[in-house]
This record gives sequence, structure tokens and C-alpha cells, in this order.
Amino acid sequence: MPIEFKDLIDLGGTIVVVFGFIWLLYQQNKQKKQPLNNGMSKLILDELKIQNANHLQGISRQIGELCDKINENNDRLIDTIHQDNQRVSQLLGEIKGILSRK
Repeated sequence: MPIEFKDLIDLGGTIVVVFGFIWLLYQQNKQKKQPLNNGMSKLILDELKIQNANHLQGISRQIGELCDKINENNDRLIDTIHQDNQRVSQLLGEIKGILSRK
């Protein structure tokens, strides 16, 4: 069974594809072993830390403002309840006075 020219071309193409695949795997493995550029990585990490700190400070400030508003509203509510209770006591005293006269 003689090897035809078409079979040799197919075999050569297959070998080229296999070697290309092996070369890609080699390059990918080589890139994984190389450390990242430490200077650039450090800059990115520092920038992310700064952004994170700013974000946390903003959240803390907003929570503080919300707590202040809640405390303010609680104080107003307590004052309103106290005033209403005094008014109810006053009205009950007036009712008692009216009933005791009869």
C-alpha cells in the first residue's frame, strides 16, 4: 500500500497543528511561571486600598449622619409624646373638676 501525496499533506498538516498546540501550551505554562510585574501590581493594589478606604469612610460618614437624624427624630418624638401626655393629664384634670362640681 503506497503512501499517496495527499496522505503526506494530511499527515504534515496534522503534525503542524499538533506542534502548534504544544507550542501554545508551552507558552501558556511559561507565562504562568513568570511573576507579574511587581511594580505595576503594587501600584494597582495601593490604588485599590485607597479606594476601599475612601469608600469605607464615606459609608461610615453616611451611617453617622443617619444615626444623628434618627436620634434627632427620636428626641422630637419623645418631646411630642411628653407634651401630649401633659395635655391629656391637663384635660383629665379639667374633666375631674367638671364632674366633681356636679
